[in-house]
Amino acid sequence: MIKNDASYEILDLMARYENDTEAALKAETSPECLYAFSYPSEHTDIQRDSPLLLLRSHPGTYTGLLARRAGETVVLDPRDENLEVNRLRHGTYGNLRFVRGDILKPEAGYKEYKPGNGTAPLEFPGEGFDLIFMAGTLEQYKKEEAEAVLKAAAGLLKPEGTL
Repeated sequence: MIKNDASYEILDLMARYENDTEAALKAETSPECLYAFSYPSEHTDIQRDSPLLLLRSHPGTYTGLLARRAGETVVLDPRDENLEVNRLRHGTYGNLRFVRGDILKPEAGYKEYKPGNGTAPLEFPGEGFDLIFMAGTLEQYKKEEAEAVLKAAAGLLKPEGTL
C-alpha cells in the first residue's frame, strides 16, 4: 500500500521547469519539490563495478548519485510515473535500467520500462546484487508488508551483499 505518492506533482514540476531541477528548487518551496530535487549525500561507499538495485525510486532523488557510483544500476518501481520521472532526470546514464515491478509480487514478473513501447520481460542478474538501496521505502508499507519487503530484497542479494 503506497501512501503520499507525489509522482504526478513531480511530473508537473518537471514539465513546468522543462526538466531544469535547479530552476524548480529556486522557485518552489513545496516539500515534494525539495525532497525530489535536493542533492543527497555524496558520502556513499559504492564500488564502480557493483551491481545495484534501487528499490522504489520515488522522484529519483538518489538515482543519479547511485548510477554515477555503481556498475549496473536497476531502478525497480511499480509505478510508471516514478519510472518516467527517473528517465527524464537520469536517462542519459548508460548503466541505468528502469524496471516496472513490485518486489512483493515477483510472480507478476519484472518488466523493463520503455515509454511508448510498453515493457519487455527482464531477469535480474543471476548472481544477485552487491547493494540494494531502499531510502524511504519501508515506511510506505504496513509492518507485515515491510518485513516481507526486507525478506524479498535479501533474496536478491549476493551472499556478501548489503541491504
